[in-house]
Amino acid sequence: MTAPAAPLSLRTGFAADPAARAAVAALLNIVFDIDIAPLERLGGWEEGSVPFAWFEGETCVANVTAHPKPMMLQGKAATPWSIVSVATRPDRRGRGLFRDLMARALAHCDRETDLVILATATPDLYRPFGFRPIAEHAFAGSPPAPIPASGLGARRLDLADDADAARLVALFGDRAPVSDLCGLLADRPFFMLKALEEPQIALAWLEALRVVAAIETDGKGLRLLDIVGPAIPSLAAILAELGTALGGQGLDGPPSRIEVYFPPDRLAWRPAEIIPEDSGWMVRGPWPLDGVPAMLSPMTL
Repeated sequence: MTAPAAPLSLRTGFAADPAARAAVAALLNIVFDIDIAPLERLGGWEEGSVPFAWFEGETCVANVTAHPKPMMLQGKAATPWSIVSVATRPDRRGRGLFRDLMARALAHCDRETDLVILATATPDLYRPFGFRPIAEHAFAGSPPAPIPASGLGARRLDLADDADAARLVALFGDRAPVSDLCGLLADRPFFMLKALEEPQIALAWLEALRVVAAIETDGKGLRLLDIVGPAIPSLAAILAELGTALGGQGLDGPPSRIEVYFPPDRLAWRPAEIIPEDSGWMVRGPWPLDGVPAMLSPMTL
């Protein structure tokens, strides 16, 4: 790997440095118009993150971050690594910074795992590094037969509220995977960032079940994007606890259609349809779910 010419300096392993994290946040804001600064009060970066970056003074001009992404795959605990926060300042492009940092990040990943994953809207950028797209599928059907609710109800969390934010952060400390087939075991900062960037996603706290359900509605149906909690309840239990709270999400009554954006093997519900999706996920290395309908929750990156 050939280092770019001075005055740039290479920095890595600075995830614990607040100033360097802020410099990466500023870069991502310039390139993607995404503000990740609020993550500092929502638990910070993902544990184990390893950033690789070129700096000019205290300004980050290019970055690639690798981090472990523990999950369940085909019923087994696995820890692939993920590539995130890939960005280069517009005035520094065409100098090989991206290729250099990708090579460094992938060399690190290859020492840790044989499977590296990423999500992107520009797949051709990553094919030269050995990444290939994977098929993704969501699941849809009628709601399960209703069951009685506890009466404790549901409440939409507000991440601007310190108590609500602390509740959600704590749930990630003892998170159960949403699926044994393909379910994440942590992933707090990416879940938080998705919720902040897309306010139409409701984070519903279900008191009786001690979980948060990430949901969207379109007036008739409900889209279940993710669940965070120490145990995954049935879909029937989730719908029972959501109850009239769905009225605040644009539903006048029980949803007529359910769409689930992760494998529903832990929901005690059988979908009627399998729907092709494309969240831009790519893999480098052996993917055990080739040919198996599945997808990672869209609440991750």
